[in-house]
Parts: sequence; C-alpha cells; structure tokens
Amino acid sequence: QSLIPVELGRENFAAARMTARRLLQLAVAMGLVFFTIISLSQTALPKIFTSDAQVAHWVTACLPIIAIVQPINGTVFVMDGVYTAGRQFNFLAGAVAFSAGISWLSLMAVRRYGLPLPWVWVALNVMMILRAVILGIRYKSKGSPVPKAGR
Repeated sequence: QSLIPVELGRENFAAARMTARRLLQLAVAMGLVFFTIISLSQTALPKIFTSDAQVAHWVTACLPIIAIVQPINGTVFVMDGVYTAGRQFNFLAGAVAFSAGISWLSLMAVRRYGLPLPWVWVALNVMMILRAVILGIRYKSKGSPVPKAGR
C-alpha cells in the first residue's frame, strides 16, 4: 500500500504495475508454502490443539480445503492493498459486499441441506475465490488500479 501510491503519484505506472506484479508473485509463493505446510502436517496439526478424536477428525477433514485456498487468500490480500493504493475503494467495497453475499447464500445452503463441516469452509471460501476473480478481472482491464499506461 505504500510502495504503489508513490509510483502512481509520480505517474510512473510501469513501476507501480511491476511492484504490484511482484507482490502478487510473492503472495502466491507464500500461499504455496502454507499450502505445503498444511498439507504435509494435516494429520499432526489437530493433535496439537485437541485430544478429542472426533474434533481431530473434523479438523483433519477441513484442512485440505484450508490448504487449497492459501494461494488465493494471499493473492486477495495483496489485491486489497493494490486497490487501496490505487484509491479504488468503491470497487473494492463492492467486490467484498457481492462476494460476502454469495458466501452467505452458500452458508445458508450448507445449513439447509445439513452438509458437514468441510462444506462450511467451502462456503466461507467462496468469498475469497469470488474476490480473487473479480479483482483479478479488473486488475487486467483498463480500469486497473495500476494501469499499464497513463490514466
């Protein structure tokens, strides 16, 4: 959030975009690191927090979902900063509100159909997946917070 606005203020759009791209690459890389750690330790992790076999079972069932979304989460968190740096607050808020609404509908479906706990995690992560898609599409468009050329 602090590196990109400096370049945008200087109208150095190429540097702003390069910085955003690098931060997105780092976010995906760190997400993959967390994916790997969670994936490799999914049977051991629950034992750190509980001795209850049933709780450990459900935590273990949810961890693959949690692991898979780590690169997506990292991307979304960086995109939040990019959109804030580019002063696109309204678009960012709209993306959050829309995605949260769809995620809420997903949670209501989980409740209505009595789906097990892993589906709660899927429904919650609908928000992050939708945000990644929405923010990614705009990032690649002419309306990007860090344009390829002058505004």
